[in-house]
Amino acid sequence: MFRTFIQCAAFLQAVISAVFLIKAGISISVKDMAELSTTKWGYNSAVLKNLTQQRADTRVGFSLLLFSVVLQFLHWLLPFGIDDLGINRKGVILAIVVSIPIGIVAYKLSRYLQQKSYTQAENIFKKAEDDQKQ
Repeated sequence: MFRTFIQCAAFLQAVISAVFLIKAGISISVKDMAELSTTKWGYNSAVLKNLTQQRADTRVGFSLLLFSVVLQFLHWLLPFGIDDLGINRKGVILAIVVSIPIGIVAYKLSRYLQQKSYTQAENIFKKAEDDQKQ
């Protein structure tokens, strides 16, 4: 059961990480790309939000992908017995039950990281504006 759990959990974490990485890669809109390619004074909060979301999703997706690789290595390091040839239904169900909360936590972590990055970048812009006024 434990070996099946590790295999399924690693697969599900890889799938969840792929969702975050794909979301990060395709989340920038054509409008934001055009906005990024122009020169101007100040900043655009919509572009900043988009970029911070990409950064957060990439970080969370990469972390989950790394976690799935660690699970795969753990699977390979465990001794292999004759009982491990089949797929244990309880292990699959347990992997799904454990992966759902991990996905929810990853989503909330991504939102937290996005908000934190957005606030930090906004503070940098505000400080630069204040410095220019002086």
